[in-house]
Amino acid sequence: MLFLFLSVVQSQPLPLKYLHFQHYTEKDGANVNSIYYRDKKGFMWLFWNNIQRFDGHHFKSYFKKEDGNIFGAMVEDNSNNLFVYTWNQGIKKYNQEQDKFLDFQDSIIVNGKKRLLFGGISVTSKGDIWVAGSDYIARLKNGGKAFEDITPLLELPFANIPDGIYFDDNDNWWFSTTELGVVRIHAATLKVTCSTHNPQNEAIFDECIGKAHIIKDKAQNLWVKQFVHPHPQRWLKRYDLVSNKWHTYSFPYKSKVKLEFDATWVHNYFVDNSWCTMGAFGRKCGYCPIYRCGRQV
Repeated sequence: MLFLFLSVVQSQPLPLKYLHFQHYTEKDGANVNSIYYRDKKGFMWLFWNNIQRFDGHHFKSYFKKEDGNIFGAMVEDNSNNLFVYTWNQGIKKYNQEQDKFLDFQDSIIVNGKKRLLFGGISVTSKGDIWVAGSDYIARLKNGGKAFEDITPLLELPFANIPDGIYFDDNDNWWFSTTELGVVRIHAATLKVTCSTHNPQNEAIFDECIGKAHIIKDKAQNLWVKQFVHPHPQRWLKRYDLVSNKWHTYSFPYKSKVKLEFDATWVHNYFVDNSWCTMGAFGRKCGYCPIYRCGRQV
């Protein structure tokens, strides 16, 4: 098992020979194979079947692999509280005084039935935490004691909701479903705009792109990553909200290692300033090239 931390000292792309690489293996205490989150204090959190915190020198484990936990994603609210969701035990919260993760909430009532609290998780600028289940949306208000199902408040027709939440600078969550097309939910007012409710006649809401994650950059672009599993996806779409035009970026890279699909596909992405940076991961291969607007860097 191998971890790679990359220190970039300039904002412009540099040849690899000028970049500093530091490798950490199990001998150094690293025994989790994913890096998911950096908190406001600068700690790196690694998790999958364990949670580890890396302070730049040492790794600290919080669970044992034998516990059977699978951890999905982590967020931090405005009071520096860390929340992480598990695949089978709901939401856990980090207790700073005890330096341990404690059970916070394992389930939620949806349509009168008890449901596991599980799905995409994100936090708004006000510190509210949202969770997207497959057919419900839950919210924990900043400083609140429990998540509540807010789906009825949205007056949103039933739809198979993507499990990823990305809030833009205006606290809008953008996503797309097969049933409703592109959807925008304003976190503060819970106002929903979609194909069935588009009072400003915005062109983007007439688009039918299926189930997809959408993130918005600071230059008024929407970046779309569709769900095409199990087929490899080697492209990303950008919608210009000013010109109302689509742009498609393809990534033809093929791994030197023989893969199941002999290709790469988009695994995840994020927007920083006006750039869209994403990793394309080859199946059964640790190589992850990084692209910016279709150019590998």
